[in-house]
Amino acid sequence: ANTTTGPVTSTVTAYISGMTSQSVTVTFPEKAAPGALTVTANVTSVVVGTPTAVLFNVTSDGEAVEGALVSVSQAGVELVNGTTDATGLVTLTVNATSEGIINVTASKTGYTSGNTTIEVKGAYAKGDVNGDGKVLPSDAQAVLRIWAGIDTEADYTGASADVNGDGSILPSDAQEILRIWAGVI
Repeated sequence: ANTTTGPVTSTVTAYISGMTSQSVTVTFPEKAAPGALTVTANVTSVVVGTPTAVLFNVTSDGEAVEGALVSVSQAGVELVNGTTDATGLVTLTVNATSEGIINVTASKTGYTSGNTTIEVKGAYAKGDVNGDGKVLPSDAQAVLRIWAGIDTEADYTGASADVNGDGSILPSDAQEILRIWAGVI
């Protein structure tokens, strides 16, 4: 394989039996260097103290990049590394110990490194099902929508809808949220 990145000049000579030979000089253009890496994650945020499996995808010019090193650091996360597979994917478990921004870098020899970030949010208060930072009747409504099958728990980004921890999402969880909101508990 030609690993030269500069222009290459070659002389080609054609010989035909009984004829005069002809030569031509050909200059091949500079071989394009690999492009910049792009790294994306399947999440945009994680919660403090909650180990989260994050799937990273590394590409260059829209093509999967095998063997790229993905490094995750900051927000109290010890340096976590992994190498992408043939499909450009790697899953790393991230466990942030403080709020802030996690820096993610993808690197591979011959490529320009790519970066992205993941936000680390504080833990949600018990009953804050919709993740707005407050425990309100709207959180109780969310629990009832989940219980009725209108929504799923995955539709909400906050705390667990199983507020009382009994393993089920029931109207009693909505009732407990209203007690928290009213200051009864």
